[in-house]
Amino acid sequence: MGVYRNPWDRVASAWAFHRRQGNTWAPSSFVTFVKGKMKNHHNNKMTRPQTHWLTHCHTVLMFDHLVEDFAAWCEIIGIAPAPLPHLLDSGAKWDDIQTPETRAIIADYYAEEIDRWA
Repeated sequence: MGVYRNPWDRVASAWAFHRRQGNTWAPSSFVTFVKGKMKNHHNNKMTRPQTHWLTHCHTVLMFDHLVEDFAAWCEIIGIAPAPLPHLLDSGAKWDDIQTPETRAIIADYYAEEIDRWA
């Protein structure tokens, strides 16, 4: 089982996380991050396309409605669903910081996973 998170939200969260951590490769501008730095860091697990991990998963739950998907999955396998705590919250809301240009760049970069799961 794996969990798919839409790439626009995931990239915003990755940028906010790296900024909070003081990572020097994460610029202060989200637009700059998306236009340049993100594509040059394929080894960064936070921005690597999720097809890297999820391609061979038999079940993929959606992060955007994880509680509901997890409850349905638990029902399928015959166990009671447990509460899912939200431990980390970057505070970054992708729809607040994206521009049409960043949306398009992310859509292009993650096209394979968007076609498969979004």
